[in-house]
Amino acid sequence: FGCASGKLARRLFRDKLLQPSTSRYWGIDQAPRMVQLAHEAHPEELRRCATFAELPQGNPSLLSQTLPEAKSTDLFLSTFVLDLLSDEDIFEVLRQADNMLDDGGYLALVGLTPGYNMATQIVAAAWATLHYVAPSVVGGCRAQVLEPYLEKAGFKVESRRVVSGPLFSLFPLASEAVVARKALH
Repeated sequence: FGCASGKLARRLFRDKLLQPSTSRYWGIDQAPRMVQLAHEAHPEELRRCATFAELPQGNPSLLSQTLPEAKSTDLFLSTFVLDLLSDEDIFEVLRQADNMLDDGGYLALVGLTPGYNMATQIVAAAWATLHYVAPSVVGGCRAQVLEPYLEKAGFKVESRRVVSGPLFSLFPLASEAVVARKALH
């Protein structure tokens, strides 16, 4: 969820983490331009196994209209999208992911998170202030800890890693990568 320009999909196929002969990739984005870029960026052989679609009306409750059938997927991946959504929409995305994942399927999320050392905490505090005063200045993104959302939605967190890197080559901004597993039913 959040295919952007399709770079991640290209990398997954290029690095052979996904195989065109056996994999199916669904890229969903709220921005029509990102969907168009993702589609155009893929060579013909990948277009046969990769689908890029716009999320209707940008509404997470309509994800099921664009996603594969229920219980048919082993991985739901979303990078830097949940930090744009309201808490209500985050839980809706997680509900939709739970619906499409096989029992025991994986959920992998990446997003902005509060700092973990002095430098990243200062940047996170400044970012939070900007988000509060003028959300559009930071693209609507806000730092959050994903684990409580996942636990409340019934996912079991198996791995969490926080890293920082330069933002615009000046500021260290912390991001977290979380892998969780759908409960077996």
